[in-house]
Amino acid sequence: MTRLTRQLILNQAMIRKWTVFSADVRTAFLQARPPDRGRRLLAKPLPELAQAMNLTPEECDELTGSAYGLTTAPREWFQDVAGTIQRLGGRQCKTDPCAWVILNAEHEVVGYLSSHVDDFLVTGNQEDGTWLKFVQAFKSAYKWSPWQDSDFLHCGLRVIQHEDKSFTLDHSTFSSDLNQMPPADSQQTQMNENQDVACIEHVNKLVREVHGQGKINVVSWRSFRLPRVARISLSAEAQALGHCEQELMFARLEWHELNGGTIDVRNPADSTSKVPGHIIIDARGVYDALEKADPGMASFNVKDKYTSLELMGINENLRQQKTALAWCDSDHQLADGLTKASKLRHPGAFMSAKKRRSLEASKA
Repeated sequence: MTRLTRQLILNQAMIRKWTVFSADVRTAFLQARPPDRGRRLLAKPLPELAQAMNLTPEECDELTGSAYGLTTAPREWFQDVAGTIQRLGGRQCKTDPCAWVILNAEHEVVGYLSSHVDDFLVTGNQEDGTWLKFVQAFKSAYKWSPWQDSDFLHCGLRVIQHEDKSFTLDHSTFSSDLNQMPPADSQQTQMNENQDVACIEHVNKLVREVHGQGKINVVSWRSFRLPRVARISLSAEAQALGHCEQELMFARLEWHELNGGTIDVRNPADSTSKVPGHIIIDARGVYDALEKADPGMASFNVKDKYTSLELMGINENLRQQKTALAWCDSDHQLADGLTKASKLRHPGAFMSAKKRRSLEASKA
């Protein structure tokens, strides 16, 4: 299960007002029923095991099941789970093989499952008979630890579901397990020589970042180095836009699947275009190049030819997938605050004056 899948399923559960459960399979690899192997797997037993099995020192045993330590164990476990869910009527997502959609007889979405090895997120319509029957059969297929809801840990992330079915994702457990990082000798010497309040301000800033709470709903985010050397500023903006367009495309594609749609891998734009998508950038040069592009022109008038080719590909993808492209100035670009501390803004800064006065009056 990818992070994108987790975020999209949590969003679907919130929209549909479903409760999300965390389910953990006990000794998952030992419960897997591997298919017939192409070769026999023999092992030399430990002395106490050989004695219990009445084996001589020259004899060995054959491993017919799965076990921890086998390089094929994770794959055999996944194949077993995927086969079980398929037999019970689940449909595997093409965008993420570790996610499944459950449909009823009317082809309505009634539930979701997603797995990270043996940790599952399960959510569905508790009033639908198809979903209740599926959950009962799925529970009977394996031995589980008690299922949890409302407040639980999933892969190191604390998930809290409130009464209105909204979620808060908490990294406090992960942060508390981080090892302390002592300052380097040069840093410590510098701080001893320059004893002023600047050091305290830096520490307070770090504490605010660790204990901060962002009231935003981001489904995909990442930081990375550009794959190519940017010879001009337009090249860096074009490469960043290309990665953003890909992430948006895949998120729309998976959202379409989670809504019960099917995907033609030979023509993914047909499915992507059914989910509205918007890209908002603050690079005026890139925006003008894409908006003023003539479909009959061979290329963009850009000195860097790789950038020209990349813009041509982006422009074609935006057109095929019916993606709306918009521009705003840097001061109103909300995404800047995700990577630049100096660009963090209070939410009120993005309200109109009339709405801000109305909000302040309601609080008074």
